Amino acid sequence: FVDFVSELENDRVGLILFAGKPFQSVPLSYDYDFLKDFISKMDIDTIDQSRNNLQGTAIGDGLVLASDVLSDETQREKVIILITDGEANRGVEPATALKLLKEK
Repeated sequence: FVDFVSELENDRVGLILFAGKPFQSVPLSYDYDFLKDFISKMDIDTIDQSRNNLQGTAIGDGLVLASDVLSDETQREKVIILITDGEANRGVEPATALKLLKEK
């Protein structure tokens, strides 16, 4: 992902991390160096899944939050890249989230 960010020039990029709940970890920004640094420091424990309601994989919720973050970008193309290591087992079903994305 760091290689992908390194290729960008004029695009705002943000980062949403999710486990059982999504978090906007880096808001939309042109600060590619900060984003690459943040990504390089992430690991499996960045979200402490031992806390209540954070266990699991809420793919649909992550997609919905990403869509909400991008909703202000009305004049630009939008891309959501989803990277996950598990199957959706918490929150909104991914198929339902996709329907919501298409309606926006």
